[in-house]
Parts: sequence; structure tokens; C-alpha cells
Amino acid sequence: MSGTESSAGGMTVIVQHRGGSGVVAGLLGCALGLLGIFAWGLIFVPLAALCSITVLVRGITGRSAVGVGTSILAGVLSVWGFIVSPSLWVLLGAGILAQHVQPVHAPASSPAVTSRGDTALQQSKQQELELIASMNQLVQRMERFDGYADSLVAKLAAAEQRYHAITSQMRGYLDRERKMAGNRNASVARGQIAVTISQGPIATDQLHIDLQQVLWDFQNNATQLKNRVTATEQSCHRAHRPTPENPVSPGQEQSNAACLRVLDAGAAYRQKFDALARSLAHVEQVYQQELRTQRQIENAANQLE
Repeated sequence: MSGTESSAGGMTVIVQHRGGSGVVAGLLGCALGLLGIFAWGLIFVPLAALCSITVLVRGITGRSAVGVGTSILAGVLSVWGFIVSPSLWVLLGAGILAQHVQPVHAPASSPAVTSRGDTALQQSKQQELELIASMNQLVQRMERFDGYADSLVAKLAAAEQRYHAITSQMRGYLDRERKMAGNRNASVARGQIAVTISQGPIATDQLHIDLQQVLWDFQNNATQLKNRVTATEQSCHRAHRPTPENPVSPGQEQSNAACLRVLDAGAAYRQKFDALARSLAHVEQVYQQELRTQRQIENAANQLE
């Protein structure tokens, strides 16, 4: 708005002229919007948007409908200028991408990198300690197996002697029964001897059943232990006894020593394992052979009756 003042007869008269607030700026915004659509949007569209906002504020405060209308028209042209301007789309996309993408490489002195490095080192050290503890436990299990295997071998040897003893006793009873052949007064005694002979295979089968628990334990526990020993030995294939010419790498002293303990104990363990396996197979053969012989003796005793 604009006004003029005049004095007449001691009175002051103020004459106000109402005009459209921001109309010129609104028209300028429209012109810039058109240039943004048909020329350089990267330059003219932001200027048109700025004019549109300025005119809108002035039109509202000045209650100018023309100013508000031109500001709206300038804003519409700014939007269309943005839509048809590839450079503004690229600029907007680059800004959004920059806000969401984190830096790939942090500075070498970054505390976060240092913390992650320390954590990784601690985890590696913890894994090494757990591996060493696992190998030490494996050595202890192999050492316990040595005594266990010795006791089983002795038990299997006793079972083999028992198989032979049963067969020998049955032969003795059969010889006694044969000497009574043809003696009618000895029929009762021969019947008793035949019954005693028939108990031989039963005792042999019972002893064999008792040994099945030993065989089951060997096939499950001992075989699983052997598989673990084999896997650990393979993981320790680089272990060696340090010499001045071939020292152990720094930081590998403990794991190398644990591997050497596994390898040393593994050699003795395999000897015990193989000896026990041979004893089990041998006693099974003895059982089959002695049982066949006992069945033949039993049949011979029954025929003498």
C-alpha cells in the first residue's frame, strides 16, 4: 500500500492507495518457472520456488488475492520444472543416497576399528585356549583307555580259557558215559551225565552274551574316541619338535606343545586299540569253534542213551 499526506485548515489528510502485494515478484516467479521448464531447470527452478514462497508470504500478510494467486501459479510452474528436469532428479537422488550410505573405510586411527580388532584378537585367543583344553582332555581320555583296554584284554583271555574248559569238561563226561555203555544198571547215571553235558553249550552261550556288552562298548565308545583322535592328529599335522634350525612360530608354542602331546599319546593309544580289536575278533572265533564242538559232543551223548 502507498499513501500521501496533505494539510488543509489545520487538518492532516492521509490518502491510501491499495495495490497487489508481491504481484511483481509473483510474475517474476512465473517467468522463472517457465524458464525452468523450457531452459535450465537446475538454475531457474530453485529461483522460481523461492519467489513463489516469498510472494505467498507477502500476499497472505498483505491480504492480496492477486499475490497469492501468482505465488500459487509460480509454485505450480516450479513443480513442473522440477519434474521435467533430470539434473534436479540426479541432485535429489545423490543427496538421499549420501544420507543413507555409511562410509566403507574408517580412518586407521578410528576407535571403532581398534575396538573390533581387539575383540577379534581376544576371540582368536579364546578359541586357541579352548582348543588346547580340548586336546589335553583328549590325551587324558587316551591314557584312561590304556588301562581300560588292558583290563578288557585280560577279561577276553579269561573268557577264551573258559570256552576251552567247558569243552574239555564235556569231553570228560562223554568218556565216562561211553564207559557205561551196555550197562543196564548205569542207565540213570548215563542220563544224569547227558543232562550235565547239555548244560555246556548253555554256559558257553551265556558267557558269550556277557561279552556282547564289551563288544558294544568297544564299537561305540572306543571307535568314536579313535575317530576323534584321527581328526585331531590331522589338524596337528604341522606340529613339530622345535629345534634351533626349525623353531616354533611366535604365539604357537602352547598349541604346538598340545599337538605333540596328542601325537605321542595317539601312538600308544592305537597300539592298545588294535590289540583290543584283535582280541575281540579272536575270542569270537574261539566261541564259534568251541560251540560247534560242544554241540557235536552233546549229540554224541544223546545217541549213547
